[in-house]
Amino acid sequence: MLIDDSIFLANKTFSYKLTKEVERSRVYAMAVEKIWDEFDKDKSGALDKPETKVFLQTVLADIPPPNHYDEAKFNDTFSAIDKNCNGLIEKREMTEFLKLVCKDQ
Repeated sequence: MLIDDSIFLANKTFSYKLTKEVERSRVYAMAVEKIWDEFDKDKSGALDKPETKVFLQTVLADIPPPNHYDEAKFNDTFSAIDKNCNGLIEKREMTEFLKLVCKDQ
């Protein structure tokens, strides 16, 4: 949900207007933090392959084909998310993945 900041502008509480872009960034950051809280089990700051697999299985569990979790495509999906090819999914990479999935580019 985007914040209606008109009351803050009217009483000059803030000197800048919250844009949809700023709010989207905040929402994505909150979503990634929730993902990390639940799926970064070793608290390393990045999701390894097993953690990413559990994340994808959980998120895609109730989605019908063609978007359901497909074990055969896991390595391709992991590689597509892992842009720097270090074998870990970092928060920045997850944010980009979420934007792609949500068609917010």
